[in-house]
Amino acid sequence: ARDAQGAEYWYLQMVRDAGKPDVPAHNSLLSAWAKCTDAIRADHWLQRMPACSLQPDETSYNTTLDAHARCTDGEGVEQQFAALRGNSKGFEAVERWPSAITYAILMRPWAYQGQSGQVERLWQEMLSIGIKPQACNMWALLQSFAEAKPPRSQAAARRYQQWVEEGGETDRHVSRALR
Repeated sequence: ARDAQGAEYWYLQMVRDAGKPDVPAHNSLLSAWAKCTDAIRADHWLQRMPACSLQPDETSYNTTLDAHARCTDGEGVEQQFAALRGNSKGFEAVERWPSAITYAILMRPWAYQGQSGQVERLWQEMLSIGIKPQACNMWALLQSFAEAKPPRSQAAARRYQQWVEEGGETDRHVSRALR
């Protein structure tokens, strides 16, 4: 599954044999490069979408952002987010972008660094633009509290209880972060 060069080869074969590619196939290629932590190739293929008469969608942008999140720090991911957000203006298919998933990707590098203040800032930004935090966002917040030096278990418990009271639904990632 991490053979991005192979995925690229088969994608190009599909285009050659079947003609015009579709967005899901293109997003699969973006995902292959993201999983290989090759943000440069993910960017390359995202930039090629309009030339292929394809309109990037939420998955296209989130997958490319994920490629950056896998190989850079929080500041770098936020810079890439700003660039992608500027590029997404005018695309009808990305009305829902950014989403809670986008913010989870933005939060992840900060969470692993124990930077709960940065994760909280992104949480508040998300709320301010009308995006309801999901389990993926709660995971990032809990992870940031766990990675903080020293760990902030009381803050994590308080924020988790508040989120559940506001209708948040726990998933396996949140359950694992609570341990």
